[in-house]
Amino acid sequence: MSEKYLKIDLNKYIPQEETVVVACSGGVDSMSLAHFLFMGGYHIILANVNHKKRKESDIEYEKIKELAGKLNVPFEGYILPHNEDVNFQSFAREKRYEFFYNVCKKYNAKYLALAHHLDDLAETMLMRQTRGSSFVGYAGFDAISSYKDITVVRPFYSLSKEEIIDYANSQNIEYFEDYTNQETVYTRNKFRHLIIPTLKEINPKYLEKMESFSEDIKDAYLLIKELSNEFIKNNVN
Repeated sequence: MSEKYLKIDLNKYIPQEETVVVACSGGVDSMSLAHFLFMGGYHIILANVNHKKRKESDIEYEKIKELAGKLNVPFEGYILPHNEDVNFQSFAREKRYEFFYNVCKKYNAKYLALAHHLDDLAETMLMRQTRGSSFVGYAGFDAISSYKDITVVRPFYSLSKEEIIDYANSQNIEYFEDYTNQETVYTRNKFRHLIIPTLKEINPKYLEKMESFSEDIKDAYLLIKELSNEFIKNNVN
């Protein structure tokens, strides 16, 4: 098991006494996160969105519900309605966050835990560099952010996918593979399977470099914002 897990300070993300909703898709990332938080002594609620895009999603939905029963923790599920008139990815993301927010409110939970990791960060940054973004947008996402009045935490922010798989295997965690994640018809999967492996081959520490680059952008953005506000305060009447 990677030593990075031992260095994750969960209290940095969620105070020990707090309840946390875990977005659990059934994949290795979210199942490992649920296990990690549960073993860390947190009060967790497993929340799953069934996108109904694969026949296996119904099985995964029931397996996560079964896991919640074994752990004696609450389970909340949501079956995503289909709307052919809108972009599915955007629609699904909006509905997921809306559902997770409602679950947080139901249990008076102030925290939502997502299993985004270092590979996700690199993919997001490359996608935004390709499509275009705001200056701070090029930094990807934060380890701690917010959605309305809920704090969104990503405890695996500094872990690679490989390290998460290593953790899952070392702990005998059951998880499910979504075969659509291997299909390069999706833009993110093109970066994931065709581009990033080459970059890792060129530089084995590529992910760490992207994390550092992300933090540099965020620091620069905060400095520019601070100096701009100071200039406006002192020079604009």
